[in-house]
Amino acid sequence: MHGHFAPVLGGLFGRNLQFTWTNVVKAFGDARKIYFTATPFRRDKKEIKGKLIYIYSISKAYEDKIFGDIGYYPVITDNPNIDLAIALETEKVFLNDKKAGFKHFIMVRTERKDHAESLVELYEKNTALRLKKIDSTLSYRTIKRTIKKLRDGELDGIICVDMLGEGFDFPNLKIAAIHSPKKSLANTLQFIGRFARTNAENIGEAKFLAIPSDIEIGKKRLYEEGAIWNDIIKNLSKEVIEEEDEIKTVLDTFEKEETDFYIKEDISFYNLNPYCHVKVYKADGINLDETIEIAGHKIIYHAISKEHNAIVFITKETEKPKWILTNELINIQHYFFLIYYDIDSGLLFINSSIKTIRFYDELVEIFAEGEYNRISKYQINKVLLDITAPEFFNIGMQNRSANSGESYRIIAGPNAENTIRKSHSKNYANGHVFMKGTSEGSNVTIGYSSGSKVWSNAYEKIPNFINWCKTLASKIISERDEKTNTGFDNLPIGKVVDSFQLPAHSATWHQDTFGETPFLLKLQEDDILSTNQLLDFAIEIRTELSSLVQLAIDLILDDTIIQLKYDFQNHFQFREIPEFNFVIETNGHNDDLLDYFNDTPLQIYLDDFATIANHEFFAPANEGDYQYLADKILSYDWNINNTDITKEFYKTAQEKIDNGNKNSIHETLHIKLSSENYDILIYDHGTGEVADYITLKEFADKFEINLYHVKGSSGNNPGDRVTDVYEVCMQVIKSQAWTTNKHTFKSKILNRTKEHPEKYIVGNKDIFTDFMNEGKRLVFSFTIIQPGISQATFSPKLSHILAATDDSLVNSGYESLIAIGS
Repeated sequence: MHGHFAPVLGGLFGRNLQFTWTNVVKAFGDARKIYFTATPFRRDKKEIKGKLIYIYSISKAYEDKIFGDIGYYPVITDNPNIDLAIALETEKVFLNDKKAGFKHFIMVRTERKDHAESLVELYEKNTALRLKKIDSTLSYRTIKRTIKKLRDGELDGIICVDMLGEGFDFPNLKIAAIHSPKKSLANTLQFIGRFARTNAENIGEAKFLAIPSDIEIGKKRLYEEGAIWNDIIKNLSKEVIEEEDEIKTVLDTFEKEETDFYIKEDISFYNLNPYCHVKVYKADGINLDETIEIAGHKIIYHAISKEHNAIVFITKETEKPKWILTNELINIQHYFFLIYYDIDSGLLFINSSIKTIRFYDELVEIFAEGEYNRISKYQINKVLLDITAPEFFNIGMQNRSANSGESYRIIAGPNAENTIRKSHSKNYANGHVFMKGTSEGSNVTIGYSSGSKVWSNAYEKIPNFINWCKTLASKIISERDEKTNTGFDNLPIGKVVDSFQLPAHSATWHQDTFGETPFLLKLQEDDILSTNQLLDFAIEIRTELSSLVQLAIDLILDDTIIQLKYDFQNHFQFREIPEFNFVIETNGHNDDLLDYFNDTPLQIYLDDFATIANHEFFAPANEGDYQYLADKILSYDWNINNTDITKEFYKTAQEKIDNGNKNSIHETLHIKLSSENYDILIYDHGTGEVADYITLKEFADKFEINLYHVKGSSGNNPGDRVTDVYEVCMQVIKSQAWTTNKHTFKSKILNRTKEHPEKYIVGNKDIFTDFMNEGKRLVFSFTIIQPGISQATFSPKLSHILAATDDSLVNSGYESLIAIGS
């Protein structure tokens, strides 16, 4: 009758438990209900409706002596037949308990019927135990007879396939031979509970026998050697129930917003289980009143928690496949979005099913209050704090060498950190990482990459997801520096700066550009005027227009010149608004040119071998990291040709006369190279030069090309000419930009000699062009001419500069540096 409370009690079991229970609950839809359960969490991790109002804990059951002592007895063996080892130990424990006067019985547990059959035979052949197998293939009458024999003492135990775990009251069942451990916490607690009962005479501690393993149940390793189950089980049950209560409490703070799109079934907020992946920004706050608008998407779920500064969206996209013209086939896909703001750290976390850089930027623009910025790699690296026993599976290394044929290296496999040496720090920087370790006694995984993305290989309910973000936030803002004490620490980490610490001399493409090979489209309104591979464009730093605050950069291909500027505040912008529109096409997706470069920025090389990558500054390597042996310097007697080693070249004939008709270094080198039978010899000294001298010699399968860079000595005698050597080595680094491929080198030389055929000392434009049109490979070498150095006057600083230059060349695929002194 209406207004009366009529309790309905039901005991449900079997394979269709959840289906049956759900239907019973629905049948009494308007009734008030109180649920009773031994474990207030489902093994499938779905929601149990209702609030926790009373908890009778396992520790209280211990105090009330309803729950007895339990112990884990690890079976330590060298026997490859672990089933036999467990069987023999089970028999030993059973006989010892019997001798002690206990009336204990055995359950042999496995999860497969075929395994149970083999265990029957194994126990019969190797033990004297009287065991009987029961499983779901047997009739109810047969199972009932077997249980009666067990109670009457005609059997020592039973072999079970996932039976008798729930609803079976036989407190004398005290020895569990676990051949296949249960994996879920609910199942494990219920299984243990059947053995821990105390309502019988002549019973003692419940004993669980299993091979030690790393299996985690409820984040605890129950089956590791030395595990104290009495303590673990009590605490584990309490922790999980408290976590369940916290989950429900946090979820109750989310208020569901109305959406324009109706769905038949309500989405259970409890069942939302996002993957732990976020992009992190620094922000002043979060705007919870905003919403998202995605073309082709309808919002089907929208919830806000003002208490926890979090907002959740689920959208639905309905579209026909691109390969069909009609609407006969439709793809339906759902997307999840969670935005959370951590007040204590001022960090905004975005979890999105759509993971493009552009979309993240749109979301942060919508939901971030005030100013917002991405997090530097230096700060993101701190998510590794307090993780012990690290083991790295995947490490990315950003190549910092100009014009290297390898822009990005990935090391994958177990203990990848062991392959990283200190020498890697000279040419590589921290790119991305994915690893596992231990934190607060639990196994964890963590990874991060450029663009302030962090992830863990886990799915968590929303309250746990928010707690995960809070943990990340406290680490990111920590003032501590992270050291893993592994080879991974050898890789330098970039820092966010507001100006260039050193002058820039060249640049190359982002590693994603090399991998995706995008096209650059030149447009006038909607008309495509030209389409070229972006990688075909030359990148030129306009040093005369650049400063330590802003760079001027030109992208050049034939008659097309795109003028850009770059700084750390606005990143890439046009120096002048171009006459045409430029779009980057990548895998069928179009991006504005500036958006593309701001997402996948050029890697910029600075003096002193420093680098800008992903908008972050990587300092030069330490001086001690490089060493160039003095005996590698080639000596040359400049006096034979009456050379003034302080004079690199003469601007006028009179200048030479005034200097006693002594040869300049250029003149002496001219004599030397002219006598060495090269097929091409070019004198290219001047503004914008490739090198002072360029030689080319043909072989059967290749052309050897040597670029000579000359710097006069600042003194009359050889000495510690640090400034001289540094200047000429930087010329070597810069000139690599013109040797990245045959097309670039050919175009640059032809352009330099087009109006100056006299630059060809040996050969001419036609011979050079014919050589370049052949299919032979080009092998480049670089030589510095610095008469101010010698083996006798070689200092550690000179060694560092020359070694760093040499390392840059070799790492970029060139021959080793040639240094000619006195």
